[in-house]
Amino acid sequence: MSSLPFRTRPARLDHASTTDLRQFLGTILVRRGRVTQVQLATALDEVERTGRRLGDILLGRGWLYESELAQALAEQNGVDYVDIAARSVDRTVAAKLPRDVAEHFRCVPVRTTSSGAMLLAVADPADVDVEVLRILVGTEVEIGVAELSAIRGERCPATQLLWAEWRWCYVASTALDTLFRRDNRTYHKRSRRSMSGGGCREVGL
Repeated sequence: MSSLPFRTRPARLDHASTTDLRQFLGTILVRRGRVTQVQLATALDEVERTGRRLGDILLGRGWLYESELAQALAEQNGVDYVDIAARSVDRTVAAKLPRDVAEHFRCVPVRTTSSGAMLLAVADPADVDVEVLRILVGTEVEIGVAELSAIRGERCPATQLLWAEWRWCYVASTALDTLFRRDNRTYHKRSRRSMSGGGCREVGL
């Protein structure tokens, strides 16, 4: 059973829904000197034929490093690039997000920002529903872009350890309680029966 409280919008199959926006990502990469115009044109042709992501094609052909793609996606979406491998992950913050949700959105919690928001490193902002994440963790969420391999714990000790110890869980929060109150009375009856025995059964990590 998923920790997601309702069906989320499907992840986009490409980094953008139109050719113009895909070219914008490509324009960033060309301007940064990461790919050539010829390489971009070839990759965009393959996007049209296969429906694969532009970044995945460039990575697969060896024309782009994963960190370069992450930095370009960060620029395209107006967010920061997060170098997870160069910093530690706050395990207390990470415990607030269920593992299955992190896998679904391809993200990992990094730390609490100065404004009190949870900083989430994501592989592609287009895959993430910030409103759902905000409800699940019960606090504001800020997005940064990191390499997918680092998020998954490949060649990154900080997230590798996190995924090894990160157990499946469900979030018991006021936000979720509000979502379920009107449509799931059985949920509340079950909760009251659990607490009637002298304590509330632990839910979470």
